[in-house]
Order: sequence, then structure tokens, then C-alpha cells
Amino acid sequence: MTEHIEDHVERMRLRRAPKFSVFLLLGAALGLIVAMILTFALSMIFLMPNLYIGLGLPITAPIATVILAWALVVKLTRDSDDDASAFRLVSVLLVIASVLYIVPQIYGLEAQDQVDALNAIGNLGWIPGALSASDGAGAVNDLAWPILNISLVLITLTAVALFVRFLVRLGQPEEEPEL
Repeated sequence: MTEHIEDHVERMRLRRAPKFSVFLLLGAALGLIVAMILTFALSMIFLMPNLYIGLGLPITAPIATVILAWALVVKLTRDSDDDASAFRLVSVLLVIASVLYIVPQIYGLEAQDQVDALNAIGNLGWIPGALSASDGAGAVNDLAWPILNISLVLITLTAVALFVRFLVRLGQPEEEPEL
């Protein structure tokens, strides 16, 4: 009895790592999420009353922190890379948060030494005091405490809503992504 042996030569290619572009895209996405989380964590300083009132930070900084938190929640709960409406929402929230922080920072805090020049232009010397939580001499803006309290309530409600969403989805199977 003779054995019949056939030899087939096949070419195979072994890829040791995923495509380079996939690696770069996943790294960039992870970097963006980490940057948003770090920015949010560092912006939580605006919700600390002794620093917000004591240092005279921009008056709308706590509101900007809440809106940044909402942008982070949208980014974490929806796919803003593939969903155009989620991308637009995150973009708009980031622009609003930036404006709410940068405008009072520039025209409020940075312009504190320009009060005489602003008064000469058209009696606009009140603007720097209106855009900061306190004037540095101990006078607190009347809107500072209500803005801080509203921001604390909103950030608490946001955290509770995110936690409840997590608890509700805890036992459910993971949704399959559409390709």
C-alpha cells in the first residue's frame, strides 16, 4: 500500500500590528477624551467657593464648567465621531463654554488696570468689575454667589443623571455598533 501525499504551497502574510492609520486614529480619539477629562477636572476649581470668590475669577467660569461637563457627557454617551448631531452638539457646547470663560477673563480680569482708560472712552469703567466674581479688594459681585450655587446644582444634577444612566444600563447587553 502506497501513501499519496500532496504538497500545496500557499503564501500567507502575517501582520503583527494593526494598520498604522487605525493606530493613529484610536490614539487621537483616546487623546481627545483624556484631554477633555483633564480639562474638566482642572476646571472644577471654578466650583470651589473660596477660590472663585476669593481670587476674583471670571464671573461666568462656573457656568462654563457646567457646560464643559455637558460636552463631556455627550462625548461619553454618544458617538460624536460618527453621529453628526452629537458632533455639532459637542462643538457648540465647547464654543459656549469657551466664550463664557474667555470673555470675562479678558474684559474683566485682564482689564482691571484699564478702568481709567475705559472711563475716558465712554464711562465704561464698570465692565471689569461686572465680569469678575470679586474686585480683589473684598467687594463681591452680587451675581457671584447665585451663579456659583446654580452651577453647583446643575453639576450635581448632571452627575446624578449620568450615574442613573449607568445603573439603568448595567444589566443590559451592549449595543452592537453599526458598521
